[in-house]
Amino acid sequence: MKITARQYAQLFFLLEQEIPREKVDSLVDRLVSFIRKNKDWGKRKKILEKYEILRREMSGARDMTIIAAREPDDQAVERIKRTVADKKGVDYEKINIRQQIDKTIGGGLIVKIDNEIWDGSLKKKLEKMKRSLLN
Repeated sequence: MKITARQYAQLFFLLEQEIPREKVDSLVDRLVSFIRKNKDWGKRKKILEKYEILRREMSGARDMTIIAAREPDDQAVERIKRTVADKKGVDYEKINIRQQIDKTIGGGLIVKIDNEIWDGSLKKKLEKMKRSLLN
């Protein structure tokens, strides 16, 4: 049975949260040995990324990426942040925003938060229109 990077990250997280401090180091060492023996050492960067995401999620923090063809103004970013906070039921103050410019989307926005992607880009809308016209 293959173990995913997220599953390993969850194990590390549980060790940190549930095990007495004096036992954590030896259990972490054993888990690292297990990862190596299971030939999953190449996943270590992904495991760390998933672990960090899990820690942020448990603290209530969320990372959100806004992808736009051109940089949105501050008011637009704030409206997006408030809308996402309301829809996701998360604390507005705990949403960390990262912006990306991608001229290939034509217009509109793509918003990524947690494992969700909301694609309101012009490119996506045109693709949908094309598909519906061809059917």
